[in-house]
Amino acid sequence: MPTIAPVLSLISESINELLRLKVENERVSRETAIAGAVQMLAHDVRRPFSILSSVLAQLRAATTPEVLARTLEVLVPEIERSSACVNALVADVIELGREATPYVEAVPPERIIEVCLTEAFRIHPGADVALTYELSHDRDALVDPPRVQRVFANIVANALEAMMGCGRLWFRTRSIQENGQDFVEFIVGNDGPALPANVQSQIFNMHYTRGKRSGTGLGLAIAHRVVLRHGGRIDCGSPSDGRGVEFRFTLPAGPACASIETRAALPLHARWLAPHSAITAKRQLDPALEESLNQRAVATDDAHLPEVAVIDDSRVFLRSWRSLFEGRATSHAFASPEAFLDGLARSLAWFA
Repeated sequence: MPTIAPVLSLISESINELLRLKVENERVSRETAIAGAVQMLAHDVRRPFSILSSVLAQLRAATTPEVLARTLEVLVPEIERSSACVNALVADVIELGREATPYVEAVPPERIIEVCLTEAFRIHPGADVALTYELSHDRDALVDPPRVQRVFANIVANALEAMMGCGRLWFRTRSIQENGQDFVEFIVGNDGPALPANVQSQIFNMHYTRGKRSGTGLGLAIAHRVVLRHGGRIDCGSPSDGRGVEFRFTLPAGPACASIETRAALPLHARWLAPHSAITAKRQLDPALEESLNQRAVATDDAHLPEVAVIDDSRVFLRSWRSLFEGRATSHAFASPEAFLDGLARSLAWFA
């Protein structure tokens, strides 16, 4: 009489093998992601050291206590900005290797948003972004604060990249119930380009990027990972009017929170949070360019000096280049290629 025992055994072995392969695939993917992130970290960590080298040269050149004090006053925010970029990447690398259950505590949702925005605009001090809020939650979020900060930070960073630092961010919250459990639902939206359906289905995949100048492709994958580990869900799409992108996710709800009237006011624009930083750093011109500029400066008056555009997202280096060109050329500083093209278009329109 035939028996099904061998068939059941084969099915069981197949299931176990599939589970083993799944675990192995996840391990390899995680290790590959960590390796890529470490490579990016090795690249990005050079920037703060480059800035430090420049400002140390300026500190050594300070001739009076007053000059030294002014230099230190504007130095700190620039160093903090570069360090924050590296710290964010380090946090992502740590999250990739973390398997522990989140250690949760009750945190006001508006506090999470405030901390996220402060960190985001420390890294992007030149952003021209309006901020709006519709916060209707009545409970705190029960979360692991450092890990959930990565969710908000990576979503906001992705938005700033998509908007090229100019546009509008909005935050909405509400308290909901799903499957008998209380959650706080968050919506973080921006008015950048809408995402096609095929992109929405891939955007939380490890290493997925789309039209970005830099980055590891880990940010949104980590946001997805952290939300799921908290027992929530996350997705993205476009608002009902089809403009922009919204990320919608849930996090477990904790105890009742403070009333709306007693909550601290949140910033309405990025400039409320962006640090002011400007310092002249020591740089060197190419010798041939320096000789050419010196010759032209001697032969012309200040009104007819050559025009030079300097593009760099560090105010340290922008001030440095402007100092070097002083008396040799009329320099125009821009924080990004987009800002340069916008300024050029305005100049051409003025002459038209």
